[in-house]
Amino acid sequence: AKKGKGKSGGKGRGCMAQMLRMDPMVIVAIVALVLLVACVFAGIILQVGFDINAGPRVPRPSACLFEQLGYDPALAMTPWNLANPQWVFGVYLVGIFVLRMFVFTSATRTFFGHLPSNKQAKVANYMLELVGTTVVLGLCVWAGFFDLLLHPQNFVFPAPEQAYRFAVGAQQTCVLFLAVYTSELYSDSEMRLGLRLHHWTAIVLALWGLAAIHILHNSLMMARCFFVVSLYMSTEQNVFVEMLMYQRRIYWPKLFYLSAGYYFTTRAGIMIVSLRTWWETRSEVFDKDLADSWVVYSLWLFIPLANAVLNASQMTTVQSLLGIAASVSRRCAEVTLEQSLHAEIESHACSPPNQGETELERSARRRLTKRATARLLSLQIHVQLVDIFGEIDFDQ
Repeated sequence: AKKGKGKSGGKGRGCMAQMLRMDPMVIVAIVALVLLVACVFAGIILQVGFDINAGPRVPRPSACLFEQLGYDPALAMTPWNLANPQWVFGVYLVGIFVLRMFVFTSATRTFFGHLPSNKQAKVANYMLELVGTTVVLGLCVWAGFFDLLLHPQNFVFPAPEQAYRFAVGAQQTCVLFLAVYTSELYSDSEMRLGLRLHHWTAIVLALWGLAAIHILHNSLMMARCFFVVSLYMSTEQNVFVEMLMYQRRIYWPKLFYLSAGYYFTTRAGIMIVSLRTWWETRSEVFDKDLADSWVVYSLWLFIPLANAVLNASQMTTVQSLLGIAASVSRRCAEVTLEQSLHAEIESHACSPPNQGETELERSARRRLTKRATARLLSLQIHVQLVDIFGEIDFDQ
């Protein structure tokens, strides 16, 4: 009995040791998937088993009513309607495919030809995300989402033109993220798990969020909440610029440390604002009789968990940025040392012998030259070995 107990205890300790050695993002992915399923079941239970939004249902405006009031009738169309024109989505998909497969691939071969093919794939994706996130951020500014975030009381009844901008901003932001992230997922077979989890979380939120916003009668408070979540993705330009600089071997250590600090600070700020705007949507979800839908309830429960997943994946990016900054600092120190050794060798080798110089002094000068040459050779070999074998794969 004691032997059996000892064996089971050893197995338990072995499983625990394996879990401790596991990539933390694997654990995050498993927990996120379990909690996602739990949120869906919880939403179904809230719809079936509780009297939430049990009052008279708020009527949904029809397309004709929208048109009579001066609004675009497309605001009444469901996002899952198969008859809804998909021309714009098609243009985005084809345009991003052309950019990624031809334009950015050609630019990568031109400016980053020294990199292996797997790194060139990542560099092309950095270019794609830099352009995509910048376009999304500009689109959100044009649509007025920042004004909605700061002054939601001004948009209780938005003007027709403003309502149209909100709808365009929400739809096109979703389309751009879907097209960019799916392009990245299939073009980089070596993408790290944390980044895959980040992209899939954003894709699920985008598709789920559009459906929930429509079910809630195009709720601006829910759109405001999702806009803040989108800032996790649309404010990463500094990361891609830094990655491109690093792979191009443009080393500015202070800028890289500043970039890591900025990224960490903005992630923390977005998390705080996101949770606040999420909490402010509770009356739209539970009190106003807009809809009694498990889709909405489940999504509302999942948003804080999605925040946690996005922050966990982006904290690995912070580690990568700090690692790049430290690597660049070391490389700059090595370059400075290499230059000083070159100068030392040239000063000993090129200076003419003094007339009164003794054989002992000449011998000492030769020894100094040999020592500096040996140190320079050792440093150059070390740098080459680091470049070939020891380079960390800092893919964002």
